[in-house]
Amino acid sequence: MEILAIRQAPSAYVQLQLTDAMVESNAQRGISILNGQIAVDADLEGIVFNIQLLVSQFTRMTFVFAP
Repeated sequence: MEILAIRQAPSAYVQLQLTDAMVESNAQRGISILNGQIAVDADLEGIVFNIQLLVSQFTRMTFVFAP
């Protein structure tokens, strides 16, 4: 699951006490889910919710698809 790898970045950024951050990933589906462009699959809801909680601690968090 690519979204699990994406979750690691915000977790690390929280520990570094960053306020603005960008997560780049080649996981297009995961990035699209986190940007609200496609619906969250039921089996990923918990992970996405966890990421959203982490993101709420930032002034700005950007998720970018980087092929």
